[in-house]
Amino acid sequence: MRFSDVAILAKDMHQSMGTCIPFSPVNILGDSGCIESEIYRYYSNHSKPIEIALYQTQPIDDEMNGLYTRYELSDKTLFDIDISASLNTCWERLVATKELMHAILDKNSSAFTTDIVSLIEMLINQPPQINNDSEIHSEYVALYLAVELLIPNIYNDYVIDLSLSSYQIADTLKVPEKMIDLVRAEWYQKLRKESY
Repeated sequence: MRFSDVAILAKDMHQSMGTCIPFSPVNILGDSGCIESEIYRYYSNHSKPIEIALYQTQPIDDEMNGLYTRYELSDKTLFDIDISASLNTCWERLVATKELMHAILDKNSSAFTTDIVSLIEMLINQPPQINNDSEIHSEYVALYLAVELLIPNIYNDYVIDLSLSSYQIADTLKVPEKMIDLVRAEWYQKLRKESY
């Protein structure tokens, strides 16, 4: 999958979510959970029902923030998302969204990360050598898609407004400040401009 494919998928999901993305944080799960409903929409033609379960768990170790597990049972497909109870709301939203994106993106669990903070820091400090012709590893795709859902491109002018601090924008959108730094990165902006 390429970044332009991520942008197309994010645009499709945003159009489907409609009013779930006013200028306020995207609702991830719950009675009006936009992203959760997108998972159900994606699997609407699936041969058996799906069930999404989100759990807050004690951290397994200092690096594990979230874990996605898919179970194919005889009567349903179950997606278990375990989120570290030690995360604040902003990081919890990012980790939950990223793990939920694996439900759409991954057909197998051969590639994963246990440390989302290091993944974002690596993207900020050492941008991958990608362009719209490059294939992107599953973990990156899930993260990019989570970023594009939680910080929609329609807010790009707001996000790159340097008169506002990364913290101010992050607080408004209820996302980690590091996500704002990522979206503000020159290489990320280039990918957005080419893809939207």
